[in-house]
Amino acid sequence: MDETGVSYTFTGGYTMEKTGSKQVPIIGLDDKRQITVVLAITLSGLLLPPQVLYQGKTEACHPPKGVTFPTGWDVWHSETHWANEDTMLRYIKQIILPYVAITRQRLSLAASHTALLVMDVYKAHITTGVLKYLADNHIICRIVPANCTSELQPLDCLFNHVFKTKMAEKFNAWYSSEVFKKLGKGIPLESIKVNMQLSDIKPIHAIRMIEVINDISSNHLLIRQCWEKAGILNTSNQPIVHVVPPLVLSKPLPQQNSDTDIELLARRMLGNLIQPGLELKVISLSSTSIVGIVEGQQFNWIRSAEGSFSQVIVDKGKYYLPLLAFEYILVILFIIYLDNHVDSCAQPTSSGV
Repeated sequence: MDETGVSYTFTGGYTMEKTGSKQVPIIGLDDKRQITVVLAITLSGLLLPPQVLYQGKTEACHPPKGVTFPTGWDVWHSETHWANEDTMLRYIKQIILPYVAITRQRLSLAASHTALLVMDVYKAHITTGVLKYLADNHIICRIVPANCTSELQPLDCLFNHVFKTKMAEKFNAWYSSEVFKKLGKGIPLESIKVNMQLSDIKPIHAIRMIEVINDISSNHLLIRQCWEKAGILNTSNQPIVHVVPPLVLSKPLPQQNSDTDIELLARRMLGNLIQPGLELKVISLSSTSIVGIVEGQQFNWIRSAEGSFSQVIVDKGKYYLPLLAFEYILVILFIIYLDNHVDSCAQPTSSGV
């Protein structure tokens, strides 16, 4: 699963202007209005119903009642339209858990049979509340390391790009039709203005989004290619499995959501690899790897198939290697000096025996 921001308007790199114009304004270039769409695909080739987050504090920020969203969609809101812990917990309850329950029943699996969720290190994904809620429902997580989503996150590898491209195509077609309507009424091109007020374009945007998702949800080849590009599914349609024992904590996680909780979780996972008195700053954390800074030095801890973590030094500081080379040169120069000095002292003088 993954979140992606979807703009209400899409701006291309081309426009029209009279020859010789010194300024060429592009309408909508500074329009940053967005919603967030939370998407999830399955290894079996399904696109789950999305969660759509609008910006606002109440349901009044949703599209008007004239827009009917498909059954199963979770249309909600947050103050910034970005996902947070509350919307993530809602998404799991409304979308993930029903699908997992139906799939377990369809495959005649026990209600406690483990399910797998792949997601990135976005803060709302790895709060203690979210991780505990997933664990309580027998869902384990595999966290894509930071800066690796374009290679390892199936949705980021391909799906999100296709989704946004189709949304842009829908917007361009609509905008062009509005311009041609006004041209047909005899309005000069330079005087044409398309109404871009949020109250007017929000329902149009919602309808376009419904059409696009309904269209690509049946494209099972596209979904398969997402898993292939992420290296999770090979060309023989078989999952590429790396067996790693699930993470089991001996103590319950704290209920608060803060950086301190993430540090505490990392310390429990690493055990004796981190001394209690050392300061630890966690950069990224998953059940199979941890990247952090200890006393100014960056480390990478990797979890083996047996379940234990091993430590690898990633970076000793940008001045470490130059300093090492400089010290090496000093040692060589000192050896040359000693060699020459000893040779000169060992030569007998003219009056020597």
